Amino acid sequence: MIDKLDSMFEKQIELQRIISGDILPNKEFSSRIPVQITAIIAELGEILGLNERWKTWKKNPKKCIEHDLALEVADLWHFVINLTLYSGISAEVLYAAFCVKNEINKQRQENEY
Repeated sequence: MIDKLDSMFEKQIELQRIISGDILPNKEFSSRIPVQITAIIAELGEILGLNERWKTWKKNPKKCIEHDLALEVADLWHFVINLTLYSGISAEVLYAAFCVKNEINKQRQENEY
């Protein structure tokens, strides 16, 4: 089975190649990081808006919210992956860092951090 995180990174690498010609991961594109952070904040705002159920014109708001929420979270992932790739970090490095930080966070909770 293909690792889903690797697959997401591969798909985003291909999309960024199509959009901008960028070959990622690559720290040489670090100037694009602020744009990715802005996009992440915008996507979080859209998710918050969905949670507030502001799309009152939709016929079945609950069903639409669940579907729209999944799409907005997917958009968020696109920009988080971009941020990672423009920082020169691969899926493998991100996974290793996640595991280390996850263990640190568990220890902090156990020690009432």
